Amino acid sequence: MVLDNFTRRHYAFWAKKKELLESILIGNIISMSKSLGYTVHEPIKANIENIKEVPTSLKGTPMLGFLGTFSVNFEIPDYWGIGKSVSRGFGTVVKQMTEDRLSDNRP
Repeated sequence: MVLDNFTRRHYAFWAKKKELLESILIGNIISMSKSLGYTVHEPIKANIENIKEVPTSLKGTPMLGFLGTFSVNFEIPDYWGIGKSVSRGFGTVVKQMTEDRLSDNRP
């Protein structure tokens, strides 16, 4: 996920950065769903668990990127890109195995 200068200014002054990022994540998932012709049938819930801010640039413009983990009640395939500039490698998602998933896979 990458923030442009306008969104970055709002992020810097936002008291609850986590909620802002979760809202952006939910919006990106809904947008992705619409572009694929899929209707989301229940509200999407997101929880950002770990996050690290990473300075980056896009076409020579400084941006703020993020690395971290999140959970959502929506299935996203591995290596799927969500958000802005996915064709440039931003927004790539890879599933993490959690304790719940590990216990589901045991015989």
